[in-house]
Amino acid sequence: RLAAICIFLFYSTLPLLAEEPAALRGVALVIGQSDYRHIAPLPNPENDARDIEQLLEDLGFDVTGVTDRDAKKLRRDLERFAEDAAGADVAVIYYSGHGIEAGGENWLVPVDADLSSLEALDRSLVPLSGILDQLRANVPLTVFLIDACRSNPFPPNALARKGGEAVSISGAGLGTPRGFASIEPSATDQVGTIIGFAAEPGRPALDGEPGSNSPYAAAILRHLSAMAGSEFGLVMRMVTEEVYLKTKTRQRPWVNESLRKQLFFGEPGTLPEGEAGIITGERRKLLLTIASLPSPERQQVEEIAAK
Repeated sequence: RLAAICIFLFYSTLPLLAEEPAALRGVALVIGQSDYRHIAPLPNPENDARDIEQLLEDLGFDVTGVTDRDAKKLRRDLERFAEDAAGADVAVIYYSGHGIEAGGENWLVPVDADLSSLEALDRSLVPLSGILDQLRANVPLTVFLIDACRSNPFPPNALARKGGEAVSISGAGLGTPRGFASIEPSATDQVGTIIGFAAEPGRPALDGEPGSNSPYAAAILRHLSAMAGSEFGLVMRMVTEEVYLKTKTRQRPWVNESLRKQLFFGEPGTLPEGEAGIITGERRKLLLTIASLPSPERQQVEEIAAK
């Protein structure tokens, strides 16, 4: 019953042919990096990780949660997760913490990073594309949610070295690293890959009020927990609009996906009864309607809604 109710369900969308939804085995790794020792600490990633971990457990995932990992532990956590995920149907990684773009690669920043870490990125930070490649080779469906787009925590104009070569660091946010701009299914992919960034490439994301959640984590918690049985793409479009309006148009999440099948969370749920149900249902319709508008009209509506 737990598998039937909670775990990811997906089915093929061949014309005129719908298969019965199949319950899948899902695994997840949730990482929160708050207590940075030598660069600006972040108050909310630990909260984000705890709440996202509970959400994924409620959805039926086998979840591993870790916080405040140094370079050695973070690299080991990711490598072990990629190995243990072999045989699962769905692998999800959620990361909240510092991240930078340098030399065409996105890097997750461990809590022991300092200015000297830039002299050897390959050894001191953790590249995002490496773990993505490993998971795509081992798991039919990979979902990577990255709330790591805060402003560059290192001094302005600092240079880094990647493989001995000097590279510049993006001033804000993460970039579009190898394989993210246009993801193509690999030979081992049976379903596909989804990568969600908290903000558009090159733009910073907000951390939120101390003691709460980041805007991105808050929107994921709101919509994934309430949208049982909804197609994942619809949910992420609502997350995007929620964050964009809540941050008064300062932050727009970005999703890159390559899916061969539609993806659903759990089983269809029911709206609350009475006025609460009506308001919730209409609010979801509004977010989806805004998201589907052509760019000029959407921008106009978003600016009005933000006010």
